[in-house]
Amino acid sequence: MLRDTAGSVVADCAWPQASSHDAAVVVHRRRDSTRPEGASLASIILLLLLAIPGLWRLGLDQVAWLIIGPAVGVYALRAQPSRRLVASIAAFAVVMIVSGVLGATGERWLTLAREMAIVAVFFAVVLGTSALRPSGDHLKILLIGIAFVMTVSSAASLFAFATQSIFPFKTPIEGLVPDVISSTRLGELTFTDRSLGTPSYFLGAIFVRAQGIFLFSTSQAVAQAAAVPLFMAATWWYPSVRWGFIVASSLSALSLLATTTRVPIAALVIVLSAVFVLRSLRVANLNAATLMNKRILGAIGLVFVALIGVALVTGVAEAAARLATTRSLGPRAELYGETLRRWSERPILGWGTEIDWLRDVPESGAEVEISVDTREAAADSPPLGSHSQYLGILFKQGALGFVAFAAILVLLLAAARAVLSSRQFAIWLAVAAMITTLISGVTESLWLDPAAAIIVAITWGIVLSLARSATTEQVP
Repeated sequence: MLRDTAGSVVADCAWPQASSHDAAVVVHRRRDSTRPEGASLASIILLLLLAIPGLWRLGLDQVAWLIIGPAVGVYALRAQPSRRLVASIAAFAVVMIVSGVLGATGERWLTLAREMAIVAVFFAVVLGTSALRPSGDHLKILLIGIAFVMTVSSAASLFAFATQSIFPFKTPIEGLVPDVISSTRLGELTFTDRSLGTPSYFLGAIFVRAQGIFLFSTSQAVAQAAAVPLFMAATWWYPSVRWGFIVASSLSALSLLATTTRVPIAALVIVLSAVFVLRSLRVANLNAATLMNKRILGAIGLVFVALIGVALVTGVAEAAARLATTRSLGPRAELYGETLRRWSERPILGWGTEIDWLRDVPESGAEVEISVDTREAAADSPPLGSHSQYLGILFKQGALGFVAFAAILVLLLAAARAVLSSRQFAIWLAVAAMITTLISGVTESLWLDPAAAIIVAITWGIVLSLARSATTEQVP
């Protein structure tokens, strides 16, 4: 068992030499974690993950992801999760239902139903993964399946980026999708429209962003930013399949750059840089003053600045170009500003779902109340409440939902803090993956795409699992 500097047991996912009593505990738990029904469930999940690329071609991958989530969530039945965590999730679910019922109208009922299903799957995966031992076979199988999906998606998206072609096509189930779903852009992307990349613009030039087998390039970026450190941790936990995780991590990192999604890229660089620096300080038993006298600090700083520059310089250049030509910071800034303005109209329970910019504006007098700039931004912009996990929750579920979700994050961060006393680098990487998802949520939704949502939820669940091991494994 792994012990931190204080001598307390941190997690049973380490490999150092264990005592006979340690071995007995591990063997007992391993036997329990490989019961026939558990092994069968793990095999079903793995088969579904391996089938994802083929199901994506058919237009059925989104359904498969929504099946995988509850299957992982079955583990929650024996997880005995924290009561505070369950209470916070339940409070958020209640607010989501109430605000949705009060606010959803017309086609937005479909949006609400879709989001509620994904959120239910998301938290089922969080609770289910938290029940798995970090070194157990079930988590290993789950991560191998995720690595396979990410490898295929990353390789495909890199090919699209290299050839600058999106390779679009229609799925065979196009004619079977109801018109009420296929008539919306999200419905098309979910079931009928497929491509390996998406067109984008930078300073007037058109290029293809990597997208792979995700709904959006931004969704793939969120998943890859979490997957890179998670796969790096898996190379320590599962050395027998280390090279598979190394390949998956490398392709995911390259494809992440090809998505050009700045915040997940910057989050990954910043968090991994912090982990490596703090890890070096701890292992070398050096304090900050001592390290200041070392040339290595300058080298680390230069590398850090260079990597951050890759993610941010293009953004600054693009913002400067927009200011020079349109005197605006761009559609994303307009979107966030309008989201906050409209949230102030329903601050307690929010609007229930995302809404169009000009919804609920009275026809009489609308022309004088809405500027031309606002109308132009609304025409091409995503709906209000999108492109930010936190602003989205504030807008859709109001202050009550935001507080409930914040309580979940506080418990998650507390779990991360509990395991950071470990000296095992893999644990630090798992926490880094979780922190990266939280930073990515500033400008991206974490559960817009079921595929990205499940990968993020697995990341959160692993941190909770590590914390459970730290507090329950009282082995002398």
